[in-house]
Amino acid sequence: KKGFEVNYKKAEAKLTQAIALDPNYSEAYMYLGRVENALWADDKATAAFQRAIAIDPDYEEARVSYAGALLDQGGLDEAVRQLNAALQRQPQDGTAFYLLSQAYARQGDYADGKTAALHAIKATPGNGEAHFWLAECERHLNEAEAAESEYRQYLHMTDFNSGVWGNANYYVAGFLLGIGHKHHAAEQDIWKEQQGQANVGICDCEWM
Repeated sequence: KKGFEVNYKKAEAKLTQAIALDPNYSEAYMYLGRVENALWADDKATAAFQRAIAIDPDYEEARVSYAGALLDQGGLDEAVRQLNAALQRQPQDGTAFYLLSQAYARQGDYADGKTAALHAIKATPGNGEAHFWLAECERHLNEAEAAESEYRQYLHMTDFNSGVWGNANYYVAGFLLGIGHKHHAAEQDIWKEQQGQANVGICDCEWM
C-alpha cells in the first residue's frame, strides 16, 4: 500500500513465496496480479488473475481487479465479460459498475455506459470517477447540460491536494481513476490528466 516500484518489487517477492507455499492461495494470486499490473508486466498480471479465478470462480474481487488490468491493456470485451460475471455475484459492487461504464464508453456504447454509471453512483455515491464516466456518456449522447453538471460534480469531489498521490500507488491512481492506459508519469500527473479531461468536457458541453 506504500506504492512505488521498489515496494511493488518487495510485494512481488513475498507473494511469490506465499504461492510457492500454497499453490491454491487465490488471494495471493489476486494481489500478485495487482502488483504485476502496477509494474506494467501485462502477461504476468493476466496469468496471476486468471489463476486466482481458476482456483475460485466465485472470487468477485479478483474478477473486478482483472477487469481493471484489462482496461489498461485495451481488452475491453473481456473486461466487460469479467465485470458482468462479477456483478452476477455481487450486484451492488459500485467499483464494478463504474469500470463497466468506462468499458462501455470506450467501446462507444454510451447508452449502456450511462446506465452502468448511474448504478455506480447509486451504489457508491462518493465515487467521483463514476460521475466522470457518466458525464462522458451523457456528452456523447448530446445531453450537454446534464453532462456539464456531472463533470463539475466530479471536479468538486476530487478537488483535493494532488500531493496525496505521493503516498498512493499506481493501482489506485491508474485503475480506480480509470485513465485506461499505462502511464510512466507520477501519480499526481495521472490525477491532473483526468482533471484536464473533465475541463475539456465542460468546454465541449458549453460549445454544444
